[in-house]
Amino acid sequence: MEHATEADDRGEITPLSVANFALRYRWPLLGLPFAAFAASILLSYLLGVGYASRSSFVPQPREATGSQVSAIAAQFALLAGGGSGSSESVEFYGHLLRSRELLTQAVLSRFATPRDGEDSLRGTLVELWRMTGADSAARARAAADRLDRQLSITTSREANTVTVVTRAESPALAVQINRRLLELVSVFNLQKRRSRAAAEREFTVARLRESEQELETAEAAQRQFFEQNREYTASPQLRFEAARLERRVTLRQEVSLSLAQSYEQARIEEVRDTPVITVVDRPEFYIRQARSRLTDAVVWALLAGILAVVATVTREYLERERRLGAADYGAFVAALRGLRFSKWVSRRDPSDE
Repeated sequence: MEHATEADDRGEITPLSVANFALRYRWPLLGLPFAAFAASILLSYLLGVGYASRSSFVPQPREATGSQVSAIAAQFALLAGGGSGSSESVEFYGHLLRSRELLTQAVLSRFATPRDGEDSLRGTLVELWRMTGADSAARARAAADRLDRQLSITTSREANTVTVVTRAESPALAVQINRRLLELVSVFNLQKRRSRAAAEREFTVARLRESEQELETAEAAQRQFFEQNREYTASPQLRFEAARLERRVTLRQEVSLSLAQSYEQARIEEVRDTPVITVVDRPEFYIRQARSRLTDAVVWALLAGILAVVATVTREYLERERRLGAADYGAFVAALRGLRFSKWVSRRDPSDE
């Protein structure tokens, strides 16, 4: 630069050199951040910042049936789901909401999003988002990936709650997506409980038949003993045998009764349609803008300011090296000429001076 100072040529940084630098490049240093700020505000109004809908629910633990057979069957892995342990934890629901199966079902569900002055658009998320792909499966996977990116899941083990935040272009669509995810979780739980109850019912029926046969065998043995020993009370040995047979019959009766109760409970669980999650915050009660226009504009202005500083400092450094006739600068310009970028650095070569 023609107005470069001696301190600038020596590479020294002084308050005056910084002030001179800021004055020389005042337009790019101020104009680029301002342009980025204005462009961000304008684009936010043209494209929208999106909306977020939040909901939270509490998983309900499986009700105890009082059946001893449930624990026995679970130990042999005969019940679907393996009991109500970790499969009903809040972490499990967090993974469930991000599972590929549930996300695919969500994007293939039909939604309606309103448009200004026109009828609402109706269709699946694949259609509303205009996803592209080689076939329907590829488009569904792309929509599921986008939904996964626009989905936030927070779990709290202390409060035993799962918080779901969905983002979309309109508040109505964000609420509908959130509500649909809650419905899919409830449906999954109902199907899981019914399949578990069906497996328990099948196991209980088989065990109940065996128990009834064992009870009939014990009762037949007791009846035969009484027929053959009508005066057994006079003999200590026969009294002991009669008590043993009585305990066997009583035990078989209790087992049969417990199995019968478990069978009836499994039949009830198999057809029950009571939701197994309790919604604490409904999605339509919490709707807000997904991002702040002002915050986004400030962030873009800061990034543009950093870019302007880096660009101007780089240009100033290259100009100083050109004035000093550094050999490295000549080699740098020669390399850039091969890439047709030398005009950006300088139109003059140090050897021309």
